[in-house]
Amino acid sequence: MQWIAPAIFIAALAIRLVYLGEMSDSPTYRVPIIDAENYDTIARTIAFGGEINEKLFWQGPLYPLFLAAVYKISAGSIMAAKVAQLVLGALTCVLVFFIGAHIFNRKAGVIAAAITALCGPLIFFEQELLATGWAAFWSAALILLILETDRKRSIGAYLLLGICAGLSAITRATFLPFIIAAAIWLLVRITRSGRKTGGVTARAGILALGFLVVTIPIAILCHTETGQFSFLPQSG
Repeated sequence: MQWIAPAIFIAALAIRLVYLGEMSDSPTYRVPIIDAENYDTIARTIAFGGEINEKLFWQGPLYPLFLAAVYKISAGSIMAAKVAQLVLGALTCVLVFFIGAHIFNRKAGVIAAAITALCGPLIFFEQELLATGWAAFWSAALILLILETDRKRSIGAYLLLGICAGLSAITRATFLPFIIAAAIWLLVRITRSGRKTGGVTARAGILALGFLVVTIPIAILCHTETGQFSFLPQSG
């Protein structure tokens, strides 16, 4: 079990790096277009101008902030951003393995991870300057964290889930219905386990706290720049 996860990560990353090399002749390899161009412009403005404006909040703000951080570290290298996203994609494959192993068995986890590692559309979007790779990562991370939280039922597990739920929501707001449904499911499960009401209330509060720790600062920043107190994208 200990060697499977690193092996999946290395194999998935190798596949993605080979694809990245083969894409080097593409006209859009170093010239972002459409949404990617918009993200690139916002990230460079933040990284090198130190300015945050209302454009950051047109779509989910986490991805352009991530991109700005990579640009700041790498002196604006698009290649560095693409490689970082492919590393994230390889980590997604590892998370899928753990989900499969958790729900079914190790063999199912390996098969699921292999399917994810070889998924052509996912590989394509992971190397584009788009939020798709992060969305895929949060999809897997949230499912795994929900399963682990239901198993452990500890305060720390609920806090971590809340934080990751907040990060996923500021990546793509479409995570919100899933987050709400998952929170209700977890609280129903813990209520049925016979835990006292105080314990259920405390865990619900910790879950909400983790979510708000991420989303409230974004909402405040959005209010400062746009006059709207919201962590949701202005594009709807």
